[in-house]
Amino acid sequence: GKPSLDTTAEMRRGTLLARDIPHTGMACQIDIQGAIHYRNKTLPGKRLALHALKNQYGKNIVADGPMFKSYEVKGDKLIVTFDFADGGIQVGQAMGDNLLDAPAVLANSEDKVKLFYLAGEDKVWHPATMKIEGEKIVVSSPDVKAPRGVAYGTGGVGFQPSLYNKALLPLAPFITYNNKLVTSKDWPGGTLKVAGETIDPSSV
Repeated sequence: GKPSLDTTAEMRRGTLLARDIPHTGMACQIDIQGAIHYRNKTLPGKRLALHALKNQYGKNIVADGPMFKSYEVKGDKLIVTFDFADGGIQVGQAMGDNLLDAPAVLANSEDKVKLFYLAGEDKVWHPATMKIEGEKIVVSSPDVKAPRGVAYGTGGVGFQPSLYNKALLPLAPFITYNNKLVTSKDWPGGTLKVAGETIDPSSV
């Protein structure tokens, strides 16, 4: 769950950006364990089929999970706004290799979501807590008094509690600083500094 700019995270961001290509859609599978070779193929197939049903067959359905839109800062809190969050956001958890089950809704479980990080002016990322406020998420950390960046799930989500819209489609990972998408080529050194961790020089 820690923020990452590794090749897998960059591939996910590239997929998100590819949605600008006409007649394309993205079905997020971040909550399914197994990287790009996950065993559960049924749930991804269902999610992909939603795009065809909506865009080619004209069905009035929700095909997209929440995606980062923007954020605003109020004091030490960072408030994130999403696209495709109509009706509100909820906590859920994928069901592993049970191929037919949708994610389970976890009521009153915001404290179980450990996927948010905040960074201030020093560009050091700290674990953060989150609170759902309808279609928005309020993120805060006692270690970041003036947040400037927020990350969610870029290091992987798997089967841990994460966020969904009311259609039980998962929130896509994102990492943004000064309200701009973060990539390895435009981040100083190309590697994120996470509080409490030391970067091995041989790995960079």
